[in-house]
Amino acid sequence: MKPAGRNRSLALAVALMAACGAPGVHTGSAERLDHASSIADLPTWERMAEGLSGRSVAHVDEVKFLIDTADPDESGAPHVYFVDSHRYDSHYDFARSHLDREGHRISPDSMRFYVSEYRRPERRFLLGSLIHYRDAGAWAFEILSGDNMSAAQLQGAFELVRARVFFGPEMRFHPISDLHARTLLDLPAGTLPTIEDEVLHAGWSYEPIEAGVAYGYLRIIHGRLDPSSVRPNQILVTEEVPDDIPVVGGLVTSRFQAPLAHVALLSANRHTPDAALRDAISDPRVVALEGRLVRLEVTDSELLVVEAPLADATAHWAAIRPRQAFSPPLDLAHAALSPLATLSAHDVPFAGAKASNLGEVARLPGVEVPLGFVVPMHFFSEHLERNGLREGVDAMLQDPEFQADAGVRALRLAALRAQILAAPVDTALLANVRAQIADLHAPGRLRFRSSTNAEDLPGFNGAGLYSSITVAHDPGDVEIADALRGVWASVYNLGAHEEREWYRIDHARVAMAVLVQTSVDDGIAIGVALTANPFDRFRPAVFIDAQTMEGSVTGAGSDEVPEQFLVLTYLPEREPEVLSRSSRTHGAPILSDTEVLRLTDVLTALHAHFAPSFSAGSNAVDVEFLIAGPDHRPVIVQARPFAVRYAE
Repeated sequence: MKPAGRNRSLALAVALMAACGAPGVHTGSAERLDHASSIADLPTWERMAEGLSGRSVAHVDEVKFLIDTADPDESGAPHVYFVDSHRYDSHYDFARSHLDREGHRISPDSMRFYVSEYRRPERRFLLGSLIHYRDAGAWAFEILSGDNMSAAQLQGAFELVRARVFFGPEMRFHPISDLHARTLLDLPAGTLPTIEDEVLHAGWSYEPIEAGVAYGYLRIIHGRLDPSSVRPNQILVTEEVPDDIPVVGGLVTSRFQAPLAHVALLSANRHTPDAALRDAISDPRVVALEGRLVRLEVTDSELLVVEAPLADATAHWAAIRPRQAFSPPLDLAHAALSPLATLSAHDVPFAGAKASNLGEVARLPGVEVPLGFVVPMHFFSEHLERNGLREGVDAMLQDPEFQADAGVRALRLAALRAQILAAPVDTALLANVRAQIADLHAPGRLRFRSSTNAEDLPGFNGAGLYSSITVAHDPGDVEIADALRGVWASVYNLGAHEEREWYRIDHARVAMAVLVQTSVDDGIAIGVALTANPFDRFRPAVFIDAQTMEGSVTGAGSDEVPEQFLVLTYLPEREPEVLSRSSRTHGAPILSDTEVLRLTDVLTALHAHFAPSFSAGSNAVDVEFLIAGPDHRPVIVQARPFAVRYAE
């Protein structure tokens, strides 16, 4: 997509990323350079560099290099090739194109090339990439996460490359896996200059979360966001990362977001452009546009804002809202409390999607899910009927004033939630729930979790819309009743209502089941994962975010960086690539390679089970997990369909 043109009334197309002042990849008319034996200056770099989107942040450019140990140059040293990283997607592509010759053939099988040139001590090539982290002003030497070249090979390759690039004195080795960290231990301290993630993170200024174009009235939010004040025709620039956000035109946060946070997943589900820009809330160019109708564009490399005509905005708003209404499947006749392990995807009408999906997971061999049972939607509906609330709900939903005014909706929904929370719960149900809890033999706390027929569905994930409640060990009737009512009432959370309204979901058919599960109280880490590669459709992988138990990867953040891994699942020998280390641990690992690979096995099993049955464009599973116990085992606590979209 191209940036918007300048508006005559305000010549301010805000290319906000220009503020960093770092040079970018050349976009002029200079001819691309296929390959070179040295990089003498920045223009030469720009003729071969390719901007990378498969990174946690923007403004990252790459030039690949190959060192051919079978072909000495005129000085007798191995020949070094720097190659056009846009033209050659992999080292293999360049080697097959230029270096396949009699006596030194390149295998026509790319997987054999991978094994021989990245995983074997006797190899022809030393392969890697030079990465320019522009926001941090850093030049990094990187090798593939699974490349097990020896310490001597690594040092030799580094020195050969450093002598041939203009930024040689500034170049640092950036280890991106535990394998690399172990290799460094075989070198005397200080032999190889390195750069760590914390240094690179300190320079971050821009984080694209969901690319796209949006129109709306730009609104700056200082402090906490009031959800009732948000409208779909607004573009919000917020001081904090919200815990949740109603449907909105676009979002720019002044602090970085965890890539798989609830607000990020909601933006992805809604196709809402979403980005983080350091200190956006005080940027004078943003402030100058406050209250104006603007066009926002989020790209992999920059954030663009320009004033927009009303006609363009109106057409855009009409085009992005779903045209078809959706009536959730509903079965209020099923009144039996069902063990989680007996549920399947067919049970969404009475058990909700969260419980039904986890029931599917619980039956997979080698995959652990906390024990539990579901209180079906029958009892939610019965609670409304028994306490005379159903007619009021129906009247509220049909009231024109309620439909037209978000302020009225906020007040009426809050009043309804209060009525649900105050109404008595059927004593027979409490006795039944108490008996089921006893059968779980739970040693610790319990979780009462939302499970509606309007969340965790293909095309509508509803991340974070509803409430879950934790209760103490062996709860009594009062605690059970409060937990049930708290989850039931969250059907009428303002954010949940607004989300369903935007998607034209029939509110009258939305109902709540309650999933009661044992709490995992011996967790050592929490995390979220995708079972598809979010950066490259042609390289199957899992993407993992992990954090300490004190942190969060699904909620709001304050520039909190999770530990991130990308594990390529199509390779015969997997090695987790570390995209970032946790800001909470100051670079110390949270998960070991063994733990990441054990989790990867579970994630690939989930993908194989769920992905073939997904519809509505979903092509991955969004998974929430815990790493728990003395054996550091993975425990799956949520699995739902997710649509990873790739640039064409």
